[in-house]
Amino acid sequence: LIPLLNSALCDGSDFMSLASSETLPATTPHTIVCAWTAGDYTNDAYIISSSTNDAHYGIEAGGDAIIAKPNGTKAAAAARSFATNTTNGGTTSYTFGSDVETLVIVNNGDLSLDFYNIDGDKIATASSSSGMNQSFPIDHFLGKSDGTKGLNAEILDIAVYSNVQFTSAAAAAYGNIFKQFKD
Repeated sequence: LIPLLNSALCDGSDFMSLASSETLPATTPHTIVCAWTAGDYTNDAYIISSSTNDAHYGIEAGGDAIIAKPNGTKAAAAARSFATNTTNGGTTSYTFGSDVETLVIVNNGDLSLDFYNIDGDKIATASSSSGMNQSFPIDHFLGKSDGTKGLNAEILDIAVYSNVQFTSAAAAAYGNIFKQFKD
C-alpha cells in the first residue's frame, strides 16, 4: 500500500497471501510494521502469520496485549501473550483503540523482540526465554490462511524490513506519517 493514496478495508475474515513462504531468521535483525485505523479487537487479530504450525504476531482480543508465536515446530514455542505495559518490559502502558494505530515489531537479532506503538513507545519486550528463539516462516498478512483471526480495520500500510532494526525514534517517525488520519 502506498501511504496517503490507498488503504484496504478488512472485516476480520480477510488476509493477504504471499506467493511463497519467506523465512525471517531469529538471529537476523528485522522489523515488521503495520498501520491501520478503525480497529475492532473483539477477537485476536493476526498482523503477520504462517500456515506452518500457526506461527504469528498480532494483537490479543481487547487490544491490551501482543500475541506472538514465531514458530510452532516445538511445544516450547507456543503462543505467548505480552501485556502492553511496563510489566512486560515496556516503557508505557498502552491499549490499541479505534483511532489510527501502528504496531512496530523489532527482532533485534539477539533472540529478543521489542514492540512499539504509534508514538514510538516501547509497549512490550520478548526474549528467547519466551520462545522467541525460532525463525519465523511468513506467508500471510492480516489473518490466517483459513480466513480466521483477521485484523478488522482499515489497513493503511504493512511492510517487512530485513536486516533493519527500527529504534524508538524510527517507530515514532513511522507513526507520525499516519497521525494525520486521526479523527
